[in-house]
Amino acid sequence: MVSIFRLFLLAIVLAVSAVASAAQPRYPFAFSLNSYAVGPAFGFRERFFTETGGGDGLGFSLSDYMDGPQFLAAFERLGGEQVLGYPVSRPFVEEDGLVYQLTQRALLQWFPDESLVRLANLYQILEEAGLDDALFEQFIPKPLPDDASSYNEAKATRLGWLTHDAIRDAYLQNPLVPGDVSVSIELYGLPMSMPEEFGPFIAQRFQRIAFQYWTRDVPGGQPAGLVVPINGGDILKEYIYTGTEIASPHLAGEIDIVGNPTTIAPPYANDAALPDGYNVRDVQILRGIKVLEPLASARAGLEAARVLQTLIVFRDLPRQVLGSFSSSNTIDLASQLKSQDVRALAVVLLHELVHLADWRSGTISSDYKACLQAEERAITAEAAAWGSLVGPDGKRPALTRLERLENARLDLLQGIGGTILDHAENLYNEICAA
Repeated sequence: MVSIFRLFLLAIVLAVSAVASAAQPRYPFAFSLNSYAVGPAFGFRERFFTETGGGDGLGFSLSDYMDGPQFLAAFERLGGEQVLGYPVSRPFVEEDGLVYQLTQRALLQWFPDESLVRLANLYQILEEAGLDDALFEQFIPKPLPDDASSYNEAKATRLGWLTHDAIRDAYLQNPLVPGDVSVSIELYGLPMSMPEEFGPFIAQRFQRIAFQYWTRDVPGGQPAGLVVPINGGDILKEYIYTGTEIASPHLAGEIDIVGNPTTIAPPYANDAALPDGYNVRDVQILRGIKVLEPLASARAGLEAARVLQTLIVFRDLPRQVLGSFSSSNTIDLASQLKSQDVRALAVVLLHELVHLADWRSGTISSDYKACLQAEERAITAEAAAWGSLVGPDGKRPALTRLERLENARLDLLQGIGGTILDHAENLYNEICAA
């Protein structure tokens, strides 16, 4: 008899594409996220770079999300690794609510209202962080005042600081419209300094990039006569993001957008009047229960959890498993859910509560068809709850793989891309046949 039901965090390539066509190949139950390049299913494309990952197959992805940042397209449009260097961070949400991603030489910034990626004012950010002295120690000039009273006056003054021929040419020969100064300003920003000599090279700092012109050959340096961008993204990462999840390399396919905690589901962060009567000690799980209590689809499962005193706990589960229910009257939730939007945690819990309610009513059996129908019921309740909690279009942009999975299941519930039964059969075929 099948007594354990598991909700697997599978790629949307399985969640959507695999149920859209009967010709789509089946995938094994023991699916590992690390075995497939799952990014293109979460967006239009993904490219994974190991050059800055430190080994062991780790690295950073640049992706084009269907409902979010188009970082890979922008990276390629702006000159790729030759201009921007390799990615050195995960995509992340900052306090302004915008999504960013660092490369070695730049900071990509997504503007959702315009569906556009620009380079952020990286060197102004470093200035505002009080790091000008630290930058100078790394041979990057300090910023100069322009004493201007208007933008046009500041623009004229600062463009007058383009006094070094080779650096001026590199600035003007931008990869978008070479020779167009307005495009160069849009891409690189205005100069923040005059050209300044540092031993074997001359450096000049702009709002979004800095250039070095090498005047002579030295061991470990660049060839004389070459203009190269400075790795300002590496510097920002070192001083601001070292030791954070943002700066942590990952395996291929792990393309979660790191969310600023202040932007995640603030209506559900209030601990006042948390539910009682459950066999639960973790506050975050109680928050998830609080989210579910108004939903009709959760009533049977929540009643069963109270009456049966079902133990609901966080545990370190296998990487691809988000939750499980067993006939020992226990629901285990993956520890990784602690960092998710509480609404995502809640619908994962609801999936297992549906199984609990089925177990209480005696509708669980070892029959293959009944097993698939149980998973169909759980996924349907999960998808409907997700739509109620975040809106009928899902959460856009989705910050994590789990949110993208829930968006895809909501699409299936609405008849987009296939059926939930086909989806359940694709995911649970082997466990239901066991």
